[in-house]
Amino acid sequence: IFRPLFTSLTAALGGPAATMATALAAGLFFFAAAVALAWRLAEGRTRYLIVVLMATLPSIYGGFRIFAFAEASATPRPFAEALVLFGFVALLAKRLPLAFACMALAAAFHPIMALAGIAVLAIWTLMDDRRWLWAWISVGALALIAAAAGVAPFDRIIQPIDAQWLEILVTRSPLLFPDLWAAKSVGRIVAKSSALLIAASFAPPQTRKLFTIVVLVGASGIIAAHILGDRLHLLLAIQAQTWRFLWIVSAMGSAAAALCVVELWSRDQISRLTLVFLGLALVLSQYGIVSSVFAATALALRFGFTGATITIPNAAFWGVVGIAACLLLFGVGFAHYQIQQALSLVPADMAGKVAGALGAPMDLTLVAVAAAIWVVAIRWRPPLWSIAAVAAVAALLVPLSWDRRSEESAFTDKTPPLRDLQQALAARPGEIYWVNGI
Repeated sequence: IFRPLFTSLTAALGGPAATMATALAAGLFFFAAAVALAWRLAEGRTRYLIVVLMATLPSIYGGFRIFAFAEASATPRPFAEALVLFGFVALLAKRLPLAFACMALAAAFHPIMALAGIAVLAIWTLMDDRRWLWAWISVGALALIAAAAGVAPFDRIIQPIDAQWLEILVTRSPLLFPDLWAAKSVGRIVAKSSALLIAASFAPPQTRKLFTIVVLVGASGIIAAHILGDRLHLLLAIQAQTWRFLWIVSAMGSAAAALCVVELWSRDQISRLTLVFLGLALVLSQYGIVSSVFAATALALRFGFTGATITIPNAAFWGVVGIAACLLLFGVGFAHYQIQQALSLVPADMAGKVAGALGAPMDLTLVAVAAAIWVVAIRWRPPLWSIAAVAAVAALLVPLSWDRRSEESAFTDKTPPLRDLQQALAARPGEIYWVNGI
């Protein structure tokens, strides 16, 4: 679906304008999906906190900080992701045909990104009605028959990747192989999964079911990538990139975190301490091992003290909260310090690109913390006129701030197109392969 739509838009607006319009449409579409999900998951102020945390908590998934959900870019990925979230909304609303339609449309945009949603849908239907088992077994059997018959692309299910090409991929694209990811990647996975599991422990049945399945699908994606890709080197397994299942863990984990903020803070001190450690795990997720320890502590507090009546002196409780706040500020500040140190070592004309690669402009975790504190600790409701004023200012700032192109890219987009190059491309239709961004 994406290619003909973008081709038509490019023909009508030109390449740069079509790219910007598509990126803007992707952001708005995903925002609409996040709002729909929030309104289905919660009520009152919690809905707004879900949207804020989905926008401000780290959205990176996988290794090497390359991919994130809801990318502001002219690719089919964010459209497929939004459709998967709409499919989750349909599942929560018990509208199964609509959920199937959303997943099918998502697959038409980007089958790899949609695969996580399809996996959730498959497990959901199996839990509802075991008769679906035969339908999904039939689909798997047909795929294996097609593989045995040599029908593309199913023949790649049992075909190992060429050894020389595998060596090139390992060297040039290590993000494809979870075994090569840095330890810090574990923190992001564990923190978001912990938020989903803790939220599932007190959520309504349908929400609990969805959150649990999302964690299961994320784990199965990593396991499949490890066994079928890293170990057996099967071609289709590497191409399918099942580690991308983690994007739903990242997106839904942010939504679950908002539910944890509201619910846990309203309970006893053990629940509040659970929230403190979960918050540290989420905000400091770039520190893989440390974040994982905080997440494990939150899980232990939540599930190890269920039903226990334990009283913690106020001084000890607020002491822990104070230490957590100091750790939070130190962790965020140290991350910024490391980024600035890295930027000081690169040429000035490359600083913008390196900053973008390091995620420096996207660190909004303190905004997430401030929003969480507002919801649980500040009951004052601002007057309508102040909300309208903030919305008006935001409406003026958004057009000036959402464009993250470098000055070089913006200048290039404004220059007249190279007519000779356009004519040469038009004379030889087909795929264009960009090597090293050139």
